[in-house]
Amino acid sequence: MKKLISYFFTALLVIAALSSCSSTPALEEVAKQADKKCPVTMPGVGRMESVTFENGTLTYKCLVLNRSFNLKAMEGNEAMMKEAMRPMLSGILLKDKRMGELLVDEKASLAVNYYTKGPKAADITIVFSPDEIKAVMDGKVADDPMTKLKGQIAITSAQCPIRVDSDTKITSLSVENGYVVYTYSMNESSDPEIISDFNENKEAVAASILETMRHGGKDIKAIINLAKDADCGFMYRYIGDKSGDVCEIKIEKGQF
Repeated sequence: MKKLISYFFTALLVIAALSSCSSTPALEEVAKQADKKCPVTMPGVGRMESVTFENGTLTYKCLVLNRSFNLKAMEGNEAMMKEAMRPMLSGILLKDKRMGELLVDEKASLAVNYYTKGPKAADITIVFSPDEIKAVMDGKVADDPMTKLKGQIAITSAQCPIRVDSDTKITSLSVENGYVVYTYSMNESSDPEIISDFNENKEAVAASILETMRHGGKDIKAIINLAKDADCGFMYRYIGDKSGDVCEIKIEKGQF
């Protein structure tokens, strides 16, 4: 079962940490000091490879090593990624205002370049303009829990379909009526009765899901915490790929 991962939040936390290393109030010096500490490991993401300041833009170059994140699928969806990152950037810059103030004072842009190597090599750069950074510092960017949750879901949904195993794949993610909804397509060729079995054993399936949620790793806890903050439950919608039959299992807010 795939879960959302706060890739961008992790990367931006590293950005803030690196950028606060310099005591000189100039972005060029900030970049030089941060770059000296590269490469820096970003848990759950990869490595921060370099930090530069050129042509009025502070740029962080990040090599994505987490194979479960399909960066290739995000090419062409940069605007979506940017909207998901915006409230996270707001939280970080407002927490460490010195960094944001430097960007505003020098009317600089902030860019994050994500790339991968190999057969599915991808390269995406997200840029926040001086006006967008100033809007963040002026408190004009929504950073409420629901905005953050919807941003993360949009990023993961753009990567769908996501194969879970030989018989199961996630076809979409959404927020519907107070629930984070995972929609699965189930292979009925290998088990024609799978949806019927799920409907007859909803309590057992729900218990299995809860067990995964309670004892899962950081990836699972990240989406659970976002859902809790946004006051959402979870719904797992299983659809037979041939029959179209449906089984829906809800995990209410008080259960996890």
